[in-house]
This record gives sequence, C-alpha cells and structure tokens, in this order.
Amino acid sequence: MAVPTYEQRVARMKRPEDVDRELKRTKAYMMRLRGKMKKAASLDEKIQLEKDIKLAESVLRLLRLNIYELEDQLGGASC
Repeated sequence: MAVPTYEQRVARMKRPEDVDRELKRTKAYMMRLRGKMKKAASLDEKIQLEKDIKLAESVLRLLRLNIYELEDQLGGASC
C-alpha cells in the first residue's frame, strides 16, 4: 500500500480549512496502519507496515511543522 506523501497531501489543500482536514486524515491513516500491524499474521507484513507507519508519521510531522505556512499560502488562518 502506498502511503500518501507530504506533497500529495498539500496538493489536496485548496482552502485554509483543508489543512486541519488533512491533518486529521493523516493521523487517522497512521492509526489504521497501527491497527493493521497489530493484526498482521506474518513477520514480512509487520515489517512492511512498520515502514509505512514511519512514512505516515513523517508526513504528519511535516504537516504539523508547516501548518502556519500552509494556512498563509492558502489565504489566511483558520482560527
């Protein structure tokens, strides 16, 4: 399964409100992967899921790190 990249998630954003939506989606995706890893039957599957989880965590970290810059680029803060 291909993990959506930071660039792909940013490309989906059209309005400042979309930043929060993508943050929630990214976190939910990561949590689903963690649940799948707990239920995985084989070691190979667990290893692949662990790699995917690390990628999803890095995307989430980048989104959180750049949240204000992204909102500014999209036209203002969503507070």
